[in-house]
Amino acid sequence: MGSSLQKGFTIMELLVAIVIISILVFMISFSIYEDYVEKSKVAKDGLMYAKSCLNDLLTYCMEHPGESLDYTIFENCQDRPSFYGNVTFTIPPANCSVGGTLPENFYVEAHSTLSNKFYVKCVYNEGGIKCYTESQ
Repeated sequence: MGSSLQKGFTIMELLVAIVIISILVFMISFSIYEDYVEKSKVAKDGLMYAKSCLNDLLTYCMEHPGESLDYTIFENCQDRPSFYGNVTFTIPPANCSVGGTLPENFYVEAHSTLSNKFYVKCVYNEGGIKCYTESQ
Protein backbone atom coordinates (compact mmCIF):
# COMPACT_ATOMS: atom_id res chain seq x y z
CA MET A 1 0.00 0.00 0.00
CA GLY A 2 2.40 2.57 1.04
CA SER A 3 5.30 2.87 -1.30
CA SER A 4 8.48 3.63 0.45
CA LEU A 5 10.16 6.56 -1.21
CA GLN A 6 13.88 6.54 -0.91
CA LYS A 7 15.29 9.92 -0.03
CA GLY A 8 18.99 10.70 -0.34
CA PHE A 9 21.86 8.56 -1.55
CA THR A 10 23.12 5.23 -0.34
CA ILE A 11 26.58 4.90 1.13
CA MET A 12 27.70 2.97 -1.95
CA GLU A 13 26.59 5.74 -4.32
CA LEU A 14 28.44 8.34 -2.26
CA LEU A 15 31.60 6.22 -2.18
CA VAL A 16 31.52 5.73 -5.96
CA ALA A 17 31.12 9.49 -6.49
CA ILE A 18 34.02 10.23 -4.11
CA VAL A 19 36.27 7.69 -5.88
CA ILE A 20 35.49 9.18 -9.32
CA ILE A 21 36.17 12.73 -8.10
CA SER A 22 39.41 11.59 -6.44
CA ILE A 23 40.64 9.98 -9.67
CA LEU A 24 39.91 13.15 -11.65
CA VAL A 25 41.70 15.35 -9.11
CA PHE A 26 44.72 13.02 -9.14
CA MET A 27 44.91 13.07 -12.95
CA ILE A 28 44.80 16.87 -13.09
CA SER A 29 47.33 17.37 -10.29
CA PHE A 30 49.71 14.78 -11.77
CA SER A 31 49.66 16.60 -15.12
CA ILE A 32 50.45 19.91 -13.40
CA TYR A 33 53.27 18.25 -11.44
CA GLU A 34 54.78 16.75 -14.62
CA ASP A 35 54.83 20.20 -16.26
CA TYR A 36 56.49 21.67 -13.17
CA VAL A 37 59.22 19.00 -13.19
CA GLU A 38 59.79 19.41 -16.94
CA LYS A 39 60.02 23.19 -16.61
CA SER A 40 62.53 22.94 -13.76
CA LYS A 41 64.72 20.52 -15.75
CA VAL A 42 64.69 22.84 -18.76
CA ALA A 43 65.62 25.75 -16.50
CA LYS A 44 68.44 23.76 -14.95
CA ASP A 45 69.76 22.77 -18.38
CA GLY A 46 69.43 26.08 -20.16
CA LEU A 47 69.77 28.85 -17.59
CA MET A 48 73.50 28.56 -16.98
CA TYR A 49 74.33 28.15 -20.67
CA ALA A 50 72.14 31.00 -21.91
CA LYS A 51 73.45 33.40 -19.27
CA SER A 52 77.07 32.41 -19.96
CA CYS A 53 76.56 32.93 -23.69
CA LEU A 54 75.00 36.35 -23.14
CA ASN A 55 77.84 37.36 -20.80
CA ASP A 56 80.42 36.30 -23.42
CA LEU A 57 78.64 38.35 -26.08
CA LEU A 58 78.48 41.37 -23.77
CA THR A 59 82.20 41.09 -23.00
CA TYR A 60 82.93 40.84 -26.73
CA CYS A 61 80.95 44.03 -27.38
CA MET A 62 82.85 45.87 -24.65
CA GLU A 63 86.13 44.88 -26.32
CA HIS A 64 84.90 45.37 -29.94
CA PRO A 65 82.34 48.22 -30.04
CA GLY A 66 80.41 48.62 -33.28
CA GLU A 67 81.42 45.21 -34.67
CA SER A 68 79.12 42.47 -35.85
CA LEU A 69 78.39 39.70 -33.35
CA ASP A 70 79.65 36.33 -34.48
CA TYR A 71 78.35 34.08 -31.73
CA THR A 72 79.78 30.96 -33.39
CA ILE A 73 83.23 31.80 -32.01
CA PHE A 74 82.08 31.45 -28.40
CA GLU A 75 82.10 28.02 -26.82
CA ASN A 76 79.32 28.99 -24.41
CA CYS A 77 77.04 29.80 -27.37
CA GLN A 78 77.46 26.42 -29.09
CA ASP A 79 74.88 23.65 -29.02
CA ARG A 80 75.91 21.12 -26.41
CA PRO A 81 74.92 17.99 -24.54
CA SER A 82 73.61 18.59 -21.05
CA PHE A 83 72.33 16.65 -18.08
CA TYR A 84 68.79 16.13 -19.42
CA GLY A 85 69.38 16.20 -23.18
CA ASN A 86 70.92 18.57 -25.70
CA VAL A 87 70.74 22.35 -25.48
CA THR A 88 70.44 24.38 -28.68
CA PHE A 89 70.58 28.16 -28.92
CA THR A 90 68.55 30.75 -30.78
CA ILE A 91 70.47 34.01 -31.11
CA PRO A 92 69.35 36.82 -33.44
CA PRO A 93 71.94 38.50 -35.68
CA ALA A 94 73.06 41.86 -34.29
CA ASN A 95 75.88 44.37 -34.04
CA CYS A 96 77.55 45.64 -30.92
CA SER A 97 76.64 49.22 -30.14
CA VAL A 98 79.22 51.96 -30.59
CA GLY A 99 79.13 52.37 -26.82
CA GLY A 100 80.35 48.80 -26.36
CA THR A 101 77.15 47.10 -25.25
CA LEU A 102 74.63 44.72 -26.73
CA PRO A 103 71.56 46.14 -28.46
CA GLU A 104 68.63 46.87 -26.15
CA ASN A 105 66.39 43.81 -25.61
CA PHE A 106 68.96 41.49 -27.17
CA TYR A 107 68.22 37.91 -26.17
CA VAL A 108 69.55 34.38 -26.15
CA GLU A 109 67.19 31.40 -26.04
CA ALA A 110 68.27 27.97 -24.87
CA HIS A 111 66.08 25.09 -26.03
CA SER A 112 66.40 21.62 -24.53
CA THR A 113 65.63 18.41 -26.39
CA LEU A 114 63.97 17.31 -23.15
CA SER A 115 60.96 19.55 -23.76
CA ASN A 116 59.00 21.00 -26.62
CA LYS A 117 56.89 23.00 -24.13
CA PHE A 118 59.44 25.22 -22.38
CA TYR A 119 62.69 27.10 -23.08
CA VAL A 120 64.97 29.52 -21.25
CA LYS A 121 65.26 33.11 -22.46
CA CYS A 122 67.86 35.58 -21.21
CA VAL A 123 67.36 39.23 -22.20
CA TYR A 124 69.88 42.07 -21.99
CA ASN A 125 68.66 45.53 -21.01
CA GLU A 126 70.50 48.47 -19.49
CA GLY A 127 69.39 47.15 -16.13
CA GLY A 128 71.34 43.95 -16.72
CA ILE A 129 70.52 40.40 -17.74
CA LYS A 130 67.21 38.80 -16.83
CA CYS A 131 66.52 35.13 -17.44
CA TYR A 132 63.26 33.25 -17.24
CA THR A 133 61.55 30.12 -18.52
CA GLU A 134 58.86 30.57 -21.15
CA SER A 135 56.26 28.33 -22.75
CA GLN A 136 56.50 27.67 -26.46
